[in-house]
Amino acid sequence: MPNLIVRLFGTLPKTIKDYDADTGIMVIVPEGSTVADLIQILDLETRQVGMVFLNGVLVAPDRELEDGAELKLFQPIAGG
Repeated sequence: MPNLIVRLFGTLPKTIKDYDADTGIMVIVPEGSTVADLIQILDLETRQVGMVFLNGVLVAPDRELEDGAELKLFQPIAGG
């Protein structure tokens, strides 16, 4: 099962109790899990997440997760 480091940005850290911005959180997901699955595992709503980077690369929700990956989740960003 893949072990992941997940870092949250914007308002997302407030959704995880005792979240540490310096270290992020370690999450273990079932084999074959996707970014969308991780969002559900974290008990987030899809609309709360705007962008996800996997090892520094912007990825889609259907991207499969790999062991040892670092994910950065950002809230939707708007403005002008």
